[in-house]
Amino acid sequence: MSKMVSARIPDATFEQASMQLESIDASMTDLINAAFEYLLQEHRLPLTERTSSGSTVRKMSKAQAAEFKSMLDACTMKMDIPSDVAFDKQVILEAKQAKHEALA
Repeated sequence: MSKMVSARIPDATFEQASMQLESIDASMTDLINAAFEYLLQEHRLPLTERTSSGSTVRKMSKAQAAEFKSMLDACTMKMDIPSDVAFDKQVILEAKQAKHEALA
C-alpha cells in the first residue's frame, strides 16, 4: 500500500526543482521516495547539520563553493596602487579597518 504526501513548497523552489528533475529524467515521486529513503538510512535531512542552538545549517558542496568564489572574484576590483600614493593607500586601509571594527 502507498501513502499520498502533500506539502507546501514556495513557487520558485517548485519551478526550479521541476526543471532539475526533468533534466535528470526523474519525477516528484522519485524525489519524495529518495528523501524518505535518505531519512531512514541517515536519520537526518540531507545537507543539514544541527548547531549548538538546535537550528539547522545548510552546507555548500565543493562545486557550489567554487562557483560562489568565482562569482565573488568576478565582482572584485583588483588594482595595483602606485607607491607614490602609499600614504593615501594607508589612510584608506585604516578607514576600512575602523569601519569593519565598528560593524563587529
